[in-house]
Amino acid sequence: MWDTPSFFQAFNKGTDLKGRIVDIKKLLGIALLLVLLGGGAMMVPPEREPNNVLENRFGNVSWNHELHARMKSISNCNVCHHTEQQGAMDLNPCSDCHKPLTNVESLINPELFAEVTPVKYEGENGPPPMTALHASCMGCHKAMKEGPVACRDCHQQTFTGPHGKVVWDHTLHSRKLEMDADREFDDDCVTCHHKDFEAETEADYRACGTCHNPIIAKGLDTATGFKDHADYKHGQCVECHVEFNPEEDNVGCIECHKGLEVDFAVTNPSLEQAVHQRCATCHNAEESELNPASPGICSDCHKPDPSRIQIPNFGTVAWDHRRHGQFGTVECQTCHHTEAPGAPMIACGSCHGKDPEVELDLKASLDKTCLECHTKENVGLTTLDSMLVNDVTGGYYKYEGPAGTFWWDHKFHAVDTSLSCRNCHHNTLKKDGLYVTAEKVGKSWTGTAGHIQNCGNCHGSEGPVTGSVAQDTNAGSKDEIYQTICTSCHQKLEIEPQAWEGYFKL
Repeated sequence: MWDTPSFFQAFNKGTDLKGRIVDIKKLLGIALLLVLLGGGAMMVPPEREPNNVLENRFGNVSWNHELHARMKSISNCNVCHHTEQQGAMDLNPCSDCHKPLTNVESLINPELFAEVTPVKYEGENGPPPMTALHASCMGCHKAMKEGPVACRDCHQQTFTGPHGKVVWDHTLHSRKLEMDADREFDDDCVTCHHKDFEAETEADYRACGTCHNPIIAKGLDTATGFKDHADYKHGQCVECHVEFNPEEDNVGCIECHKGLEVDFAVTNPSLEQAVHQRCATCHNAEESELNPASPGICSDCHKPDPSRIQIPNFGTVAWDHRRHGQFGTVECQTCHHTEAPGAPMIACGSCHGKDPEVELDLKASLDKTCLECHTKENVGLTTLDSMLVNDVTGGYYKYEGPAGTFWWDHKFHAVDTSLSCRNCHHNTLKKDGLYVTAEKVGKSWTGTAGHIQNCGNCHGSEGPVTGSVAQDTNAGSKDEIYQTICTSCHQKLEIEPQAWEGYFKL
């Protein structure tokens, strides 16, 4: 230890403790420099930790833990980690108490189809993640009047169709994209939501489909003449489609897909035309300085769709890997039946139809693996024909009823949001080996009664369809069941439209 009086005496004399002469000015300069460097370091904010990703069947949620932890309105960790002791550092994840529901339990509105026993959530048996996180996150955002409250602002949106899979980030566009002040528009929401000038909250901004009908509803043709693009991707298509061609004598996607062509003179373009038109406002060669990495050609946005399996000489089958594996009960080995422990989970088509030593071709393999499981689990879709999606409409269906007509996207509900088929096709739901709908109406079902069917097979314009399994029951009309199922689901998820009348304004 230093002898304090001796230290100060030496300092005052301009010598160190060993009697050597010390330059006081240099010493003070060094001290001042260290102070300035330390203060400057304090002024530079540390780099924020990477975003956290919550895996979710409705679209993954990206959020930042550090951003929330630094907020003045969040006084301490217990605001979110409400079961932890104050000051605890090793906090348990939410999933310790909030367990994902099973496929049957996760039905959006099971009470519509079966008797539901209320569950008392307490202790380590907390409410399911959707209930807990929506209440905590959205409740806080609404109370503070800050932060996202709409589905599209938290959940990554995916759109799948015959032209490929498109993934885009609403938050990136609405919150992070800094527009140049010299541009003809600013970073306000009406840049895209160009009819919502009177909107006051994020929920007031309507989706594109509220005003723009899909191509199929407007009678526009998007077909190329090829039944299946995948069959031609290494052959005929490459004769025309190239990403870069200095001679510019090859055609792009729009040359065949005429229905997608943007015509700025059209006052009410289709949904696809409107989206392309609005995106092209920024994503074009003239605006390349906005972000050189921004997508500019079709293939930049429309990626190969992993939810579709191409079967040679048969067609395209739609399926959802997340619903089967990540959010389902199907073990990887059920489909990826490799005998080598730890072997990579390769696609079915890598062996079936490619390896001559493999007995079954791809169609026979899927027919065996998928249909046997579907039949055993009674989930419907018990033929490969029922899974085919060889259409160019993107899966749109037209509803016609007493109140009017509207178009809706079956693929978006079934694949992109990974909803269970039983959310709507309630006739397939079983409990303790019995069909719950049949039990509810006091009937016994056999054969195809529990298979996925068109709603109109059982629900007619006035009530039960004569000759169907719903005959002599209190089954509602098609209009009534759509109104009940659609609006109750939208209300629970807090998405528009929440009233039946809203569907006919689309």
